[in-house]
Amino acid sequence: MAIPTQSGTTLLARAVALLILIGGLGATWIGSRISGNRHHEEIRRIFTAEATSMRNLVARQVETYQEVLQAIGLLHDLSAQITERDFEEFSSKGLAFQRNILGAYGFAQRMPHAVRAELERTGQPALTVLDPAGDGTFRPAATRPEYFPLVHEQPAEALGFPVGADLASLPGFADAIVRLSSRDSPVLVHQIRLQQNDGSVGHFMLSPLYQDAGARVLSGFTLAVLWPQQILERALADIAVKDVLVRFYDPAMHADPDPHNPSGIAVTQTIPVADAVWRFEARAADEYLRARSTALPGLILGAGSAITLLLAATIAILAGRTRRIETAVSQRTRELKEANARLSDAMHERMRLESEILEISEREKQRVGQDLHDSLGQKLTGAVFLSRALAAQVREGDAGAGDQAARINEILKESVAQVRRMARGLSPVDLGEDGLSGALQRLADETSSVYGITCVFHHGDDPPAPTSHHAHHLYAIALEAVNNAIRHGQAKEIVLECAGENGRGRLTIEDDGNGFDPSSTQRGGMGLRIMKYRATMIGGTFDLQRRPSGGMHISCYYPLG
Repeated sequence: MAIPTQSGTTLLARAVALLILIGGLGATWIGSRISGNRHHEEIRRIFTAEATSMRNLVARQVETYQEVLQAIGLLHDLSAQITERDFEEFSSKGLAFQRNILGAYGFAQRMPHAVRAELERTGQPALTVLDPAGDGTFRPAATRPEYFPLVHEQPAEALGFPVGADLASLPGFADAIVRLSSRDSPVLVHQIRLQQNDGSVGHFMLSPLYQDAGARVLSGFTLAVLWPQQILERALADIAVKDVLVRFYDPAMHADPDPHNPSGIAVTQTIPVADAVWRFEARAADEYLRARSTALPGLILGAGSAITLLLAATIAILAGRTRRIETAVSQRTRELKEANARLSDAMHERMRLESEILEISEREKQRVGQDLHDSLGQKLTGAVFLSRALAAQVREGDAGAGDQAARINEILKESVAQVRRMARGLSPVDLGEDGLSGALQRLADETSSVYGITCVFHHGDDPPAPTSHHAHHLYAIALEAVNNAIRHGQAKEIVLECAGENGRGRLTIEDDGNGFDPSSTQRGGMGLRIMKYRATMIGGTFDLQRRPSGGMHISCYYPLG
């Protein structure tokens, strides 16, 4: 192990101080930016709420304008029942609220050409129908199937054309009249607008009038001029709007405004106006942000920078005081490394010797088991057949002697079975067709038969197949656990299970015996230590726990490869 020198450690400490300085200043700058961004988002949220409130007020003004325009159409029916002079007096004196909302308004009457021709033929006083001339004046209208002349306006000449002008002949009115005939609500005229000296622009709005409401026959329309700037002034008259640029416009007639707006805070929403959709736009001026600025990001940047500089300076100063600590740590590291090396060699040697002892024991057990099976087992099997033949011969002459011979035959069969059990116990695992599962099943059957208790073995649909080396150790663990449960725990029921779990094999043994505390060192006998060692030898883990309902639970996880 290389021991760092004093100069190397000092350079490392100075490098750490530099990294802390760079990282701290960077983190402080990021923190200040995050704080500033959060404050900016909070201002944006508040501004959006204020803009939405203003938009709702403007939308309500537009709704009121349209409702008044539709309601004033009732005057059209009244004009046919009273004299023109009385109607003028009523309009000028009794409609102050409507005039305040609408400003200029008027009525247009549908006139078929046959009505115009009949009035001209009879010489009765009639409204002169006019068409616009090229020089801005009006002249008698040309012959058409029908006309929509202006029959009344309030105040006079406020709509930009005289009484009698056929509105259907003006740009955009014909298209608006077609749309109006299929609606119950107002429509806008898009091609022509009214402009005042101050540059403000008004939009003509038409509301339908029906001669027969049931048949929906358009008899004319109410006409008014919608001034967006006046709508904004009325809507925002009662609220304080400071440092906010507000616009209300028809996007089909205006390009999107893009005023100088360093704050970048803007809210654009839509408002239905007659049969169109206009835009309401609110933008925050520079003063809006300045009035709501905060010093928190600057405080974070200043305080964080000061703390970072102090910490980096402290580390740089302490970098020169590490000589004795470095020497002591280096010496202690060498000693621990040497001690660990010696301990590791001793542990490896101990494990090698224990493994050799265990392998020798296994070979001896297998040899003894093979001898029992091949030698004594075969001889006892022959004796069984001879005793069976003898019993048949004796039974023919002496019934009592025949019974004794049959008893000898039974004893010999039991001896053969006992020898085979002993042989399988000493060399139990046959990795043929059934392998470990077959050995565990035989262990369960023989335990139930010999000791008169319930011992069962469970396995999954696809039981894990360990190697031959692993199988011998696993069977030995199961056999030791079963014997301990019977001899020490007086168990009446034992359950063995072999299954796969998370890419590993799992062997579990549970019993309902007396159990004991696994943490008790007095109960940790040789059998328990051997089971743990066998699990270690196959690269597995061994766990022993006491069951809440009584008895013990043993589990061994092992690799399948």
